[in-house]
Amino acid sequence: MKSSYIAAACGLALLAAAPPVGAQHDHHGHATGAGHWHEAEVTVTADDTWGIEHCFESVPDRHIRYHIEATDRLDVNFHVHPERDGEYHTEYFMREDGVVSYSGEAETVEPGTYCFAFYMPTGETETREARVRYRVDP
Repeated sequence: MKSSYIAAACGLALLAAAPPVGAQHDHHGHATGAGHWHEAEVTVTADDTWGIEHCFESVPDRHIRYHIEATDRLDVNFHVHPERDGEYHTEYFMREDGVVSYSGEAETVEPGTYCFAFYMPTGETETREARVRYRVDP
């Protein structure tokens, strides 16, 4: 099932209104609760100047496992926009260039919007597909 995605613009993610953090839903209303593997597919084109993101809300003290597969090299990161006094912040768990396959783990420390971001490598023009599988556990 192909998931919708959110494009980032001007360095800020355009985030839709999300349910309360404790509910653990992505920006499309799909449950991202503990103990379930979730999957999102994105298409990245040369026109995606600010990249493509797949985001979900989470609470503190969660363990996230994830795996990324791409049809060709992509620049990828996994980050959080923590909820802090109404200010916009971004903190990175990983940033890698030229990813075709990548697995990782992260711990949530504070509530916020957690995002996998995909970017076309500089100079590349062919459309690429990527899939991220992730699991959020207590």
